[in-house]
Amino acid sequence: MRTSTTAERLKQLIHERNLKQIDILEACQPYCKKYGVQLKKNDLSQYISGKVTPKQNKLSILGMALNVNEVWLMGYDVPKERDNNPKDKNAKSKYENVQNQEKFLDILDELSPALQEHLLKTAKDLLDTQNKIHQVTKSEQEYIKNVLNSVPNKNYSVSSSTEDKDTININYG
Repeated sequence: MRTSTTAERLKQLIHERNLKQIDILEACQPYCKKYGVQLKKNDLSQYISGKVTPKQNKLSILGMALNVNEVWLMGYDVPKERDNNPKDKNAKSKYENVQNQEKFLDILDELSPALQEHLLKTAKDLLDTQNKIHQVTKSEQEYIKNVLNSVPNKNYSVSSSTEDKDTININYG
């Protein structure tokens, strides 16, 4: 649920951290350079005044530079702290994933409280299923490798990954 605006959140951070706009712009520069995004003093002034709402790319830059959750910065009632330890190594970076987060939260805001609870339960069930799928024991990996390696006239080879202990590589060719 959105409880604030980006302008209010930026003002809050400026007050809490005793920042000036130039401090924020300087903190943003490495991220702007890395992602090819221009963030000018005029842009930031308009965001703080509330005249303009930052687009996703600039919101992500601000979130990274200020080390806050972009969804919190958009005004939603979520923790302010940024999650710097993604649980899924294959997940998109936070920079790329913010658009999906905003879409999801906008949809969530439109749902009734009962449907919000249902969606939360469903999401937790999906997460549990995902976690169970990825939990393959060493003995199960060995069994799978033995079965696949025993197939006659195969055109693939099977090995365990050296990088990820929970992965079996199947190489075709």
